[in-house]
Amino acid sequence: KNHIPGSHWFSEDMLNNDKLIEFADSRYEFFGPNVSTLDCFEEFRKGSFPDATVEVLLKDGTKLSETVRYPKGHPKNNFSMAEECDHFRLCCAPYMDKDNMERIIEMVKALDTLKDIAPLAELLSAGKEFEK
Repeated sequence: KNHIPGSHWFSEDMLNNDKLIEFADSRYEFFGPNVSTLDCFEEFRKGSFPDATVEVLLKDGTKLSETVRYPKGHPKNNFSMAEECDHFRLCCAPYMDKDNMERIIEMVKALDTLKDIAPLAELLSAGKEFEK
């Protein structure tokens, strides 16, 4: 019902939600055939992750391929600061005006030199209300 992340995702009701449990027991082929989502979560928890391969076949018949174990943004394949800023803008655009986003980015870049983080907290709470 509420797809916006928050502590409500971990409530007692959610932990006992039949539809969620059914989804968590669905099958995917991340780690081989007949592996449940719960099995995948356990692999992720242990620090493992499935390889992702992209192959591109060019018109001249050349095949380009790259395999990545950890997706961009994973702690083992971190974003650069520029990528992090772009990702922040993309995620916040529906909820925050551009000026606030840019001010937050500049404050975060200078976080280790800020004498007081209260202005940053105020900016972070200035987003639009989420639709219910």
